[in-house]
Amino acid sequence: MRGLLRKDWYMTLRYGKFFLAFVLIYAVIAAFSEMGMLFSLINVMIGGMLVKTLISYEEQSKWDSMAVYLPVTAECIVAEKYVVGLISVALTSLLTAGTIAAACSLSGRGAVLPFGSHVLLLMGAGTLWLALEMPVLFKFGVNKGRIWFALLTALIAGLIGGAGMAGTGRFGEGLGQTGLSAPALTGSMAAFLAAAAALIALSIRLSVHFFRKREF
Repeated sequence: MRGLLRKDWYMTLRYGKFFLAFVLIYAVIAAFSEMGMLFSLINVMIGGMLVKTLISYEEQSKWDSMAVYLPVTAECIVAEKYVVGLISVALTSLLTAGTIAAACSLSGRGAVLPFGSHVLLLMGAGTLWLALEMPVLFKFGVNKGRIWFALLTALIAGLIGGAGMAGTGRFGEGLGQTGLSAPALTGSMAAFLAAAAALIALSIRLSVHFFRKREF
């Protein structure tokens, strides 16, 4: 897997630079917008899109056809893509939540969520997005999976942010006004992340199955 990770690192350096620009822009927008929770959720999914972009370039260059002849298992090829996606989601979550926390501190306004809870929420959303998106990519490829990608992004952002609107009228703000103590709120977000991580295990098995069934 180390060789596959190195390959994707080189590809990221060459093709993924614009992702960093988008992530930074959306992090700043999230920090100063009244719809900050929405933009932060969208941003973490943009971060997760890095692996989708890498798969797209591999399909264009027919790398996926050659990969089956490498001395690595299908499980390794698939799991490596999940590792890349999870790393990207984690880094984007930290950057986005950190930018929002810094902006709130400098402006003197209160944050919708404590930093730790916000990071866990974003990581949970990004992990859930990967768990649902990756099997589609391995079954249909990037081009045929575009509609599913758009629907999935809107669904996850809408459900999480909309659920947190309760009683506030502002997207996502109800998440920070549940009446839970900070430790309890952090615990609930950690449970959400753990549930999403459990789905990842099932998602990997499904993706391996689809990868083996693909015709190269």
